[in-house]
Amino acid sequence: MQVLWLIGSFLILVFMGLLWHFGYKKTNLGIVDIGWAYCFIIAGIVALGTGEGDFQAKALLSLMIFPWAIRLAAHLWTRFKPEVEDPRYIALRKTWGEDKIIYMFLLQGALAALVSIPFYIIANDPQEPFLLIGFVIVTIGWIGEAIADHQLEKFKSYPSNKGKVMDKGLWGKSRHPNYFFEWVVWVGFTVAAIFSENGYLSLISFSIISYLLIALSGVYLTDKHMEETKGEAWEKYKAQVPAFFPKLFS
Repeated sequence: MQVLWLIGSFLILVFMGLLWHFGYKKTNLGIVDIGWAYCFIIAGIVALGTGEGDFQAKALLSLMIFPWAIRLAAHLWTRFKPEVEDPRYIALRKTWGEDKIIYMFLLQGALAALVSIPFYIIANDPQEPFLLIGFVIVTIGWIGEAIADHQLEKFKSYPSNKGKVMDKGLWGKSRHPNYFFEWVVWVGFTVAAIFSENGYLSLISFSIISYLLIALSGVYLTDKHMEETKGEAWEKYKAQVPAFFPKLFS
């Protein structure tokens, strides 16, 4: 498994280096988000193409990886505006400096390679019924994330909502339902991998993605940006709706 993971990781780093060279120089740093999604497609192809699991297990794993990763990539493409850079990345670019941006792309690739560890574990030693349970959880996660993204995009499509805070639907249960359901996806991959050979390594993946989603580039930076741009409306929303784990009753 380790050799296959190294091969997949090398391909991911090559891809992110090319994305920096051909993508960032023509657009902006936000292209790295789209690259992040494609990294998992690359890892999935390598894991499924080289794993020793049987056909049925690989088919189920493919239904865990590709619908989620392709939808995420497509969604990020629709949000990406080459002429408008995400405020979070403007701040990061100022911190890193223009000459070090390539390291940002390679770092994202390295993190994606680490986070994708469960793909290789499952592909090499699938364990039922945990694979099936993981499939159900992953499916719930990416569908929930798709619903949250759709609700937010629909809200933003109305000019009358400009400057307002989305607080309906899933956004009335959690301030960041998209990040929560992305986390649920990785709960599913971890459940599917944890009882396989080397399954304990999936906890590395789960720890990294949890930190990224909650304490770094997800909830933390988005909350900070919303506080600066939405002011009192955001503070009111913040007092009523939990940051991450949804409230079940309201």
